Amino acid sequence: GTQKGDTVKGINALKKYLHTLGYLSNHNHNHAADGDYFDENLESAVKTYQRNFNLNPTGHMDLKTVSMMGKPRCGVPDVINRTTRMQGGPAHYHTHYVFYPGRPKWPATKQIISYAFLPGTRTDVQEPVRQAFLTWSKYTPFSYEFVQDYDAADIKISFQRGDHGDGYPFGGPGPYNLLAHSFSPTDGRAHYDGDENWTVVAVPGAVDMQTVALHELGHVLGLAHSPVQAAIMYPLAGPRV
Repeated sequence: GTQKGDTVKGINALKKYLHTLGYLSNHNHNHAADGDYFDENLESAVKTYQRNFNLNPTGHMDLKTVSMMGKPRCGVPDVINRTTRMQGGPAHYHTHYVFYPGRPKWPATKQIISYAFLPGTRTDVQEPVRQAFLTWSKYTPFSYEFVQDYDAADIKISFQRGDHGDGYPFGGPGPYNLLAHSFSPTDGRAHYDGDENWTVVAVPGAVDMQTVALHELGHVLGLAHSPVQAAIMYPLAGPRV
């Protein structure tokens, strides 16, 4: 596979992907001259990614790594402030819940958290999101209330396309596929890629709305990514339904 010292078309896209997910901290998207050169920083980033996903940390873009990076996933970084909570070997793998650094959370005094959809959001995808809130209400001390006033809601759910102004652009289906991202408490924003094929029933090749909503709400409530493959906070989406 591609490795340190190689110059290959497509390396710049890999750098952008790893930068978005927190693995590369100093990638300058505009510096195209060395954009496709596989340097030391990229090798280190690939190794960290490989450790997080239980792959052999060679630093090379071998088949297993390319395959893992090709899976649709959440666009929230795995590495935040140069800290990854995902790795650490088997001793850490019992935990399905991993918190953001500093453990930001909604105030305990807040019993009801309101949520709203951006006006114009497809009505069929709203029900799976409501079901996801219902599930989280069983495991959190809050109840969740749907409101019409988007601007006043604690949690704001919207479909966005491409570069939508928050520093985390979407790219639609294809390589390095980021489906959605959300912000930790008490920001409340949850963004889904409007160019993806979202479904509320099992359709081949589509993305299941309720599964992704469950995951994204975890972020909104203060949970980071988990290394446990069976956990709802595992960053990779399952195969497209």
